[in-house]
Amino acid sequence: MDRLSKAAFFPYFYKPEIRRKAIRHGINLLVIDVQPTILSKGDLDSLIEEGFYPVARVVNFEGGLPTEKPTEQRITSIYRSIRGACQSGFPEIQLDYIRYADNLQLKLSYDSRYKNISGIIKNIRNETLKCENLPYIGADIFGRIPFNQNDMIGQKVEVFAQVVDVLYPMLYPSHFYGMPDRIKDPYQTVYDGTLLTLKRSLKTTRVIPYIQGFNMSVGKSGLSLADYIKAQVKASYDSGGHGFVVWNAWNEYEPTFQALKSYDEQTKKKD
Repeated sequence: MDRLSKAAFFPYFYKPEIRRKAIRHGINLLVIDVQPTILSKGDLDSLIEEGFYPVARVVNFEGGLPTEKPTEQRITSIYRSIRGACQSGFPEIQLDYIRYADNLQLKLSYDSRYKNISGIIKNIRNETLKCENLPYIGADIFGRIPFNQNDMIGQKVEVFAQVVDVLYPMLYPSHFYGMPDRIKDPYQTVYDGTLLTLKRSLKTTRVIPYIQGFNMSVGKSGLSLADYIKAQVKASYDSGGHGFVVWNAWNEYEPTFQALKSYDEQTKKKD
């Protein structure tokens, strides 16, 4: 997989013509929420036949874990979603919100936080041993994590790389609050974040940055949204990443299609 794009399968990619358009633009991955409803095996098989690699997104702790350890009820719910994704045939499970809440005042050392969060991931991986076909495990990490040596949310590149197959640094430039240079330079932000993640991971770790497909603070760059996306796409390739995931909460992917078309045209001219 050399080009990856995120989209909620419902409703935007429900229409076959939209999926065909996505394929034409080289999009070959869909991240699909499996909570509260899990896509049926039949629908998933259809996506795979069309050329998509479906990834099951599992939200672990919405907003981050607010206590030292999760409740048994929450863990049971997570495992239920994991089992459902396996039964439908998802080849990869992506763990989102697998962290402590930001600015949480817990008397825990960094090492204790890393141990607790990575322990949850290890237990999830053990749960997947019950699956008929063993899925890959991926994890979303905050965009600042590749730049930080330690972080109170319990995420660290070196630690996560030991327990997952894929790391997804969420490098939305607009989310680098108080860092105007990061916001107005989408290429450098994604390039630096992806490269740092690669350098701090294992050689076998796939690193796929989430990039920004929405308008927040784009005006500060002087670029159109399509060009803002294109700059991030280029950065994901130039840095040596294993693709990219475009995020737009409103499922508005026309600017992404425009960006990919323009990027492909420029790349072909150089060839």
